[in-house]
Amino acid sequence: MKYKLLVLNDMHIAPNGELYHGKDSGDIFRRSLHILIHQQRPDLLVLNGDLCAKEPDSRVYHEIASICRHFDLPFLALPGNHDDPEIMKNTLPLPETVFRNAGAKDLLINPADPYCGWAKLHNWGFLWINSFDHSVSREQMDWLEANKDSFTTAYGNLVFIHHPPIRVPSVFMENRYPLKDRDKVWKVLRELPKLRRLFCGHYHRRWDDPDEPVSMVSSSLYSIHPEAKEHMVDHCNPGFCRIKLGKKLEYTIAELPENMLQL
Repeated sequence: MKYKLLVLNDMHIAPNGELYHGKDSGDIFRRSLHILIHQQRPDLLVLNGDLCAKEPDSRVYHEIASICRHFDLPFLALPGNHDDPEIMKNTLPLPETVFRNAGAKDLLINPADPYCGWAKLHNWGFLWINSFDHSVSREQMDWLEANKDSFTTAYGNLVFIHHPPIRVPSVFMENRYPLKDRDKVWKVLRELPKLRRLFCGHYHRRWDDPDEPVSMVSSSLYSIHPEAKEHMVDHCNPGFCRIKLGKKLEYTIAELPENMLQL
């Protein structure tokens, strides 16, 4: 039986039903989950950063946990640049806990940062990295260099990080909010044993790199026009990614039609 993941990012949930860019982002998150789970229930939900709308807010993290409990859905929450890892640690399950509960026995956790670690599950490796301040810290880089040869697994490794570690066609985001020192980060990640694919978000667009194993999942709230020099909403079709893991990686990056959320 294949292990199934559902990936969402850039939900930008505002507390107490407040609107963000004119949208009730918390309700959109809930409705999107309802539709996606009804279509195909995942074994694990991955929330790959920018859970909060503007500023980190513990009320948002509590709301996310409540929604996931309502759907009886285990979830892995990773920080983006609109999040605060310290607040997340006190309100959401840590990655180590999530993977242990899922049955992972082999784990390596960065002692300097619980949002940087590796777990082996169903003969696949899962590496998660913290880029909440638009960078990968020196402590994380040193840990990756020291431990990357230990990320051994039969079928390969997947990486989850909020920011893309390579250039992605998006004029506004590339000019304003790229990952710092990304060439150095990608050099280390590219050398991981059996790197199968890296999944990221942040740029609010859907993208599969033609040359590198990097896939970007669009925001589950709105997409930014990739050719606009200023912040411009392209559409509001919630993005998502489905991953199926057997002996091989299968994944689909897609978007829900916005009008589905009205049903």
